[in-house]
Amino acid sequence: MSFVTDLNQMNHNITWQQAVTMVNLYNTQKAAILSGAYGNAPGTLLDYETFNLASVQTVIVQSGAAGFRIYMGMDTLNRIRCIMVAADANGHDIIMDNGNNPLVMVEEVGQRYP
Repeated sequence: MSFVTDLNQMNHNITWQQAVTMVNLYNTQKAAILSGAYGNAPGTLLDYETFNLASVQTVIVQSGAAGFRIYMGMDTLNRIRCIMVAADANGHDIIMDNGNNPLVMVEEVGQRYP
């Protein structure tokens, strides 16, 4: 398969709760990562993560979105991941729909390198 084919077949959607869990894990482990406690564990750090355009569009076309931000998160394999969340014109994350239900329009699980 080609890069584009693989990328376009990826489902980048995660739930808001998954995003919160990953961001919280990263935040609690950030000092340990920087101190070298993870040693040279392969795959903890990444050079970049790639998302297909459909996933970026899913985030930025949300009602009220003025842009998006990328949070650092950590998955259960202790790999740092990028999590995209829409931001409104006041700089707040768009995390709830009009009925105060958590959104599922959070994107992660991009193609990591390495």
